[in-house]
Amino acid sequence: VVGGEEATPHRWKWQISPVWDPDGFAHLCGGTIVSPYWVMTAAHCIIGKMYRVALGEHDLYEDEGTENYVDVNYIYLHPYWNPTDLTLGNDIALLHLADPVSEDSNIEIATLPTPGDTLPSGHPCYITGWGLIQAGGNAAIRLQEALLPVVDHATCSRDEWWGSGVNQRMICAGGDGSKAGCHGDSGGPLNCEGTDGSWVVQGIVSFGPGTCNIYQKPTVFTRVSAYLDWINEVRPGLSWSCVSSPLPPSSKSSARLLQAPSCSTSPHPAHPTLSLSVPTLWNPIRHSLPLAPAPPLPPSRHASRPYSSTTLQPLPSPNPPPLLIPTPSSGPNP
Repeated sequence: VVGGEEATPHRWKWQISPVWDPDGFAHLCGGTIVSPYWVMTAAHCIIGKMYRVALGEHDLYEDEGTENYVDVNYIYLHPYWNPTDLTLGNDIALLHLADPVSEDSNIEIATLPTPGDTLPSGHPCYITGWGLIQAGGNAAIRLQEALLPVVDHATCSRDEWWGSGVNQRMICAGGDGSKAGCHGDSGGPLNCEGTDGSWVVQGIVSFGPGTCNIYQKPTVFTRVSAYLDWINEVRPGLSWSCVSSPLPPSSKSSARLLQAPSCSTSPHPAHPTLSLSVPTLWNPIRHSLPLAPAPPLPPSRHASRPYSSTTLQPLPSPNPPPLLIPTPSSGPNP
């Protein structure tokens, strides 16, 4: 988070850190607890197959006694997620946990919006995460927060803002050139004040300019209220078993399912190489000890022209991992 400040420890109790195990677990992105067995994050955060979720986290480098770690055994990508065309949206994934979340004074399940819920311009929302605190700088050790007021779609879709790069299944917030999300914040929540004063997770950090805090280039979020039907369809759980081939074209499954760690032996895919042109899927940050500076970013190429898919380098296509298909056997818990 650029231009923010350290959050009060455990203020955002549903914020989690999905950690990936390439050779040892390391923080990559953010995420949100949405039910006892389910975590929501961005689809572009899914770059490996061995995941664990860190709950009750604040300081990534300190054992504060509040942390709880749970393995992920199923990964569900939205079926229409396409990393080569950000204008489509659908940057959402659900992680099924091997064990249920136990709520306490530091861990809580998030409140989600109602279907079709939209926010007016200027509505107060907070982005939270452990991403870069300045473009080309270090990632945060302690959870950061920043107030990002909502920018309505009519404004955000103007040519001098994001133009055709955004659609109505997204939320724009910020854009003052000072406060913004950044690399490593992806997948985390956009926490917006509800009518009763409680906090509602309205968005999932998706993308922004390569150098993060650019005037009239607000942080862009997946709008959760546009995907509640899909979330609720996946979240109750089906019954799944491991196979080594993709789902057939005729499958009626509404989710692209990736592997369970217990049934996959294929090697980890390489860390993706992403363009820093605009708009940019922010790179997940490998937060491992000792903390090393993130690689410097080149000058932003934020032209005011409408977004073209040619400005973004596609993600590499690793060998497809084993997928999961429904069977009568036992499967994920609801």
